[in-house]
Amino acid sequence: MIADRISPRRWLHLPIETKAREFDAKMLLACMAAERGWGAIIGGKSVLRRFQKHLPRGVFLEKNIGPRQTAQFASNKAHGNRVAPWCEEGLTYFSKPDFFRLKFDERAFVLADYAFVWGQWQKNAIVAQRGKDDRKIIACGNPRLDMLRPEMRPFYAASVDELRRIHNRIILINTNFSGCNLNSNESFKELLKRTGKLRDKATEVFADSYVAFQERMFGYFKDALPALAEAFPQHTIVIRPHPSEGHPAWDAIAKPHANVKVIFEGSAIDWILASEILIQNNCTTGAEAFVLKAPCISYRPFRDSDFDDELINGLGHTATNLPDLVEMTRAIVEGTDPSTPEQRAEWDKLASLHMSALDGRPASERILDHLEQLELPIQPGRTLAGALSMQARAVSRNLLGLFGGAGNREYVKQKFAGITAGEMNDILMRFGQATGRFEGLSVQSVAPDLFCVYRK
Repeated sequence: MIADRISPRRWLHLPIETKAREFDAKMLLACMAAERGWGAIIGGKSVLRRFQKHLPRGVFLEKNIGPRQTAQFASNKAHGNRVAPWCEEGLTYFSKPDFFRLKFDERAFVLADYAFVWGQWQKNAIVAQRGKDDRKIIACGNPRLDMLRPEMRPFYAASVDELRRIHNRIILINTNFSGCNLNSNESFKELLKRTGKLRDKATEVFADSYVAFQERMFGYFKDALPALAEAFPQHTIVIRPHPSEGHPAWDAIAKPHANVKVIFEGSAIDWILASEILIQNNCTTGAEAFVLKAPCISYRPFRDSDFDDELINGLGHTATNLPDLVEMTRAIVEGTDPSTPEQRAEWDKLASLHMSALDGRPASERILDHLEQLELPIQPGRTLAGALSMQARAVSRNLLGLFGGAGNREYVKQKFAGITAGEMNDILMRFGQATGRFEGLSVQSVAPDLFCVYRK
């Protein structure tokens, strides 16, 4: 439990939905906030939201500005909080009209105090959609980009060395096929309906087309695995499924090949840095690899202008058929860079339009600069005690039961399997070692899967 009293301060609330994708970056933001004198409460989104009435009033950094967020933002505000969302998945697809309606809702936007976006391109897309600008749209980047900056490389060193020790030479395949390979007893369309995104016929047509696109691309990736396994017997081919994907289909493909493994653990950044090459299609890790200066191939055996992401697939090499994929992979793992100076200049230009804060001040600091302009209550942490801890423990034991059947519970558990005090203290220590910052910060448990980061 948190101490009976933490001195009065501003408070930042950081809900996490997908741990592998969000935890490190949001913890970095929490540390930077605590360094400035904030208290940051970070943990599973369901616990944090459910118990916001017991927490000090502050600002919630929610994950997106989509249709389902309207009620959540209203709840945040009703409990005396401010709300400043970003779009966790806003780096991809944002200009497609059909996909846009899944990720942006005007009613939610009106309730937000700020909307933090990845870069100028995303801001322009929102302005075009709304037909007007708004000063609350801040193109400042995302803390996930901060984790890719050169100064953070020591943070990953031990993990990268361990992955290489275990798996030797790695060819990484990051997949993104939750549309047709969802880790749930729901279909993709049922998931959209349950989360309030399947609102009209146009969206339903979009969803059907998207699933068909994914099924076709999924087939090409499944066919590529045996060829890659045979062509690179001295490498470990690691399939890292999307956090929302099921694993059985990949397990079945990997089983006949001793050098193919399906692994979903740790951060994607660890794996990208440990690998000799990343292969993907329409996966945000393609952009992450570019920022990390790690070789990446977009495998594009066919194209569909409705669903191809021109940013993700445009920041690196492209293979259009299986022989090209094998030969380009061979060239890169043997130390040859197939790109030209002109191509690299185009990639840099594309990246700078879509992603702010790749250099200069980190995105986390820019976000905090704006949050400090909000009128926020200065409150102690004394409300986090006694009954809250008992109540939260009871809820956490039954939390997965809030999400329906067994298949859906597995979907939620894979995305967020919990956070321990050991993990919190370990990441705080690693941040300190990597950056030379954050001395004097403390971590306190508030409830299961919920922690406070603060400076005493």
